[in-house]
This record gives sequence, structure tokens and C-alpha cells, in this order.
Amino acid sequence: MCGGSVEVIPCSVTFHLSRVHRYSHESKGKGGYRWNTDRIAETWLDDNYKKYYYKRVGDTKDRNYGDISENLKLKEKLGCKNFTWFVKNVHPKLDDQIQKVETR
Repeated sequence: MCGGSVEVIPCSVTFHLSRVHRYSHESKGKGGYRWNTDRIAETWLDDNYKKYYYKRVGDTKDRNYGDISENLKLKEKLGCKNFTWFVKNVHPKLDDQIQKVETR
């Protein structure tokens, strides 16, 4: 979306370690995991996709995800494309998957 690339390296081994993590943001008015995912949604998702996020996690009326103006400025400075572009050009099957979930 911002002019980078994804490389697939055939013989690489990648793994992810999961662990329990407690965020320390709560005392500063930030809500850890939800605070971070709200910021991601507000920065990267177009309104027509953001609605699916909020339908899943609930509205943010009572939550504060902080100031994302610097994120939005950087996104604009880098000339990042919007999420609709990403769906159409990188992951075109996403809309079909969303429709399947919506009809359940």
C-alpha cells in the first residue's frame, strides 16, 4: 500500500512464538490490545471495511485510541494507497470472504 514489497523466500523457516503479555497502557488511558487494533483500523481501513472491524469488536464511543494524526500524515507523505486498492490488487478474494461471513 505504501510502495514496499513482500518477498517469498522458498527455503526460509518462519515461526511465531505466542506468550501471555500484559500491556502497561491501561494506567495511561490506553487499553492495550484493543487500543492498538483500534489505531490500526482507524489508520488503515476505509470506512466500508472499518464497519466490519467495529461490528466485530464493538463501537469505540467509550474508548480512546489516542491521536493518530502523525500516522495519517506519514501515510499521506508516503503516498500510501487505500485499503480498497489493497483488496482489489493484492487480496481480491477478501470481499468474497467478507460476503460469506455476512450471509451467515
